[in-house]
Amino acid sequence: MTNNDTNHTTLAKRPPERVMVSQPQDISTLPAGHPLQLMQQENEALKGILADIESAANRENAQASLKNLQRLYGLWNHYNKKDGIIAPMLYRYGVTGPSQVMWNVDDEIKDELSAVCRPIQQDIENFPIYRGRIYGLTQRAEEMIRKEEQIVMPMTLRFFTDEQWYAIYGDFKESGTAFDVPFIEWPEAESWLEKQETALDTDTVINGKVRLSTGEVTLRQLRGIFALLPIDITFIDETDTIRFFLNEGHIFDRPKTCLGRPVYDCHPPRIIPVVKNLIEDFRAKRRDHMTVARRIKGKPVLVQYMGVYDESGTYIGTVEFVQDCSEILTSFKG
Repeated sequence: MTNNDTNHTTLAKRPPERVMVSQPQDISTLPAGHPLQLMQQENEALKGILADIESAANRENAQASLKNLQRLYGLWNHYNKKDGIIAPMLYRYGVTGPSQVMWNVDDEIKDELSAVCRPIQQDIENFPIYRGRIYGLTQRAEEMIRKEEQIVMPMTLRFFTDEQWYAIYGDFKESGTAFDVPFIEWPEAESWLEKQETALDTDTVINGKVRLSTGEVTLRQLRGIFALLPIDITFIDETDTIRFFLNEGHIFDRPKTCLGRPVYDCHPPRIIPVVKNLIEDFRAKRRDHMTVARRIKGKPVLVQYMGVYDESGTYIGTVEFVQDCSEILTSFKG
């Protein structure tokens, strides 16, 4: 315990790297909903949490300290936006050093948060033992806020184009926010994203490549990916006709002659009413999924049925996923 505390103290007192950058632009002048505004708002919320943690630690209030430390788990979301979305965009411009250093420190901060929270959660009486490490943790998180606002943000404003900011906004929207900060829509970015989706809808297959909103793959690559999935997939379209199946998990037999046939023709009579009710529920949106766990051929199998809907919410079919969970359960036992 003493060695761990000593090592952490050394880390906490490490002097910040000296990086010369231009003065940061006032983020408040950027359009409402801009990704950097969200990052800064999250940082302001984070500062408040860090202050609450230090205040509770000063008062030796173990319960309040633990509660506020748990609020810090929002760091996973916040750091992921910086390290997983912004940093790779900077790499395109050859700017790697600062981001890579920060990414390592971010991981250290998250690891330390887990290392401090876990024993206190297990026994609140452990709080005094970890009190010093809590201060070190808050200091490092505060230092990272300064680096984000004085190094990362100015760099992004120096390099990124409007379209890159729109793309980043889209990823931020998918990621959600940290520390209960509300997400604000950016109309310009929304318009750009909508145009991108429309372009993909009109040109979904070009030169043998399938283009989706999350990237593109060749048909050969797609077949290779499908061949590795340890799962059976069956898709029934809006006319209740079987249009596609993937039988890589080999739980249920699927003959190719079932393609183009009504799904009801592929089930025993006693099951047909159940299948009809399920599909009609999906179509009417009374529910959008059903999960069944059962043993099939002596194996623990998870069967999931899900309604499929397009961008406008219109029902376009039902998909069935069937997975043998034997290996997963064995891994957990180990």
